[in-house]
Formats: sequence, C-alpha cells, structure tokens
Amino acid sequence: MLSFLGSSLSRPLLDNIDPILRRARDAGRVLLALDFDGTLSPIAARPEAAVLPRATASALAGLAARGDVTVAILSGRSVADIRRRLGLDCVYAGNHGLEIEGPGISFRHPEAVLRLPALFNACVDIDTALDGIGGAFVERKGLSCTVHFRQVPDAFHDQVRSAVELSTRPYATCLDIVPALKAWEIRPRVAWDKGAAVRFVLRHIEGSQPLVICAGDDAGDESMFEAVPDAVSIHVGNGNGTAARYSVANPAGMAAFLERLRFA
Repeated sequence: MLSFLGSSLSRPLLDNIDPILRRARDAGRVLLALDFDGTLSPIAARPEAAVLPRATASALAGLAARGDVTVAILSGRSVADIRRRLGLDCVYAGNHGLEIEGPGISFRHPEAVLRLPALFNACVDIDTALDGIGGAFVERKGLSCTVHFRQVPDAFHDQVRSAVELSTRPYATCLDIVPALKAWEIRPRVAWDKGAAVRFVLRHIEGSQPLVICAGDDAGDESMFEAVPDAVSIHVGNGNGTAARYSVANPAGMAAFLERLRFA
C-alpha cells in the first residue's frame, strides 16, 4: 500500500508565486501535470457529480492554447471520463497513468491489460461483499476500480475495508489495494504510477526539456512530486506529510495560481 513519505511542511504557494512564475518564464517551456478531483475540481459526494469551476476551466483553456505549455491531466478517472469533463486539446493520463492519450501519444500499460480478468472478478466479488452497506459502491474505470465509502457512516468504515481486503485476497498476486480519500483503489499490480506517467509524457515532448509544475491532493499524487527532483510540486490541502515543495488550501487557490501562470 502507498503511504505519504512526507517532508517538512511545504511553503504556501500563493505567497511564493513570483519566483515560480520567473522560473516558468526563464524555462521557456512548461509541462503542467495536474490531478483532477480535489485539485482542479472540489471533491464531490459521488464521482459523477464533480464539476470543474468556470474560473479553472478558463485558466486551463488559456494555458492549453499556449505554444510553450503542455497541459497533462493525470487522474484516477478513465481517460474517456476526464476528457468528457474538460474537453481540452491536451494530454490525458487516466487510471493513475495506466492509459495515456494525447497528441502523438496512445498508450495502455500492457501488463495492466493482462490483469483485466482478475480486476473484473474482484469487482464482482466486492459488489457482493458490500451488499447491505449503504453508501458504499464500486466505480469501474476500465483498467482500475475504486471502492467509495464517503457516504458510509464512520461506524461501518472498518466493515468496508474488511470487505475489500477479503474480496481481493484471491487476486493478491495480480492486484493492489491503495488507500485514497474516503476510498480504496484497486489497481493492477504493475510497476507504474503517476510519477512514471509524468516521465513518460516528458519523453514525448519535443524540444528542450520543460519546467515541470505538478499538483495533486492525495497519496497517489506523491509519486509525481518525487518523479522530477527540480519540479514545482504543489500539494492541494494542508501541506503536512507531503513531498511537495508548495501547498495551497483548496481548488480555488489552485485556480488562482493557474490564472496567474496563464499570463506569466
């Protein structure tokens, strides 16, 4: 299972924005690698209810239109889902980077594809085990799935965890259980994460190596923060227990940063 490896308390992003913008201008090219839920869009009670705020959508569209910026959205959602919500001409890395689509890129992790039968069977077993636990449900996303329990009373959280662990035990050699925010991620057991996806995208960017600016709010985003040592890494949340250099309180703060970056 993943855990926050954490460093010292990160610095407030908006209080340090001017030197970051100078780095972006001096670099001449930027790769903007962004999580979606909890980073660009506020966390919703159910995945389908998530909405990208208008100010964030405007800033992203402006950045994606720039010739010196590559926008990459790295999400636990599927590529089809995240593309439908943003509608930008950019790079989409879905299922924590197991599938990546964009200009000149079409990738599905081959080992993850081989583990799809185990994932399918695990989802069926988890559905059965969760029957009777109100508010818990399985979100199927193609190359991974998420067990959500945000709407489950606290007294039943351990019951959800036990159901997930017992249901996936027969597939332990093929699948991993990864903790998320009020959720459990079920992913193919492969040596791949969002950090690997960022490095993959970097290899497909033509020209000089860009400054990487990456942002996320969850444990699954920590691999992005560690993938490129000199990146401008941003944790959306309180900034405790993260490898990110900077932190911003919420998606609204992230939108303010993107708007400033848009005109840097």
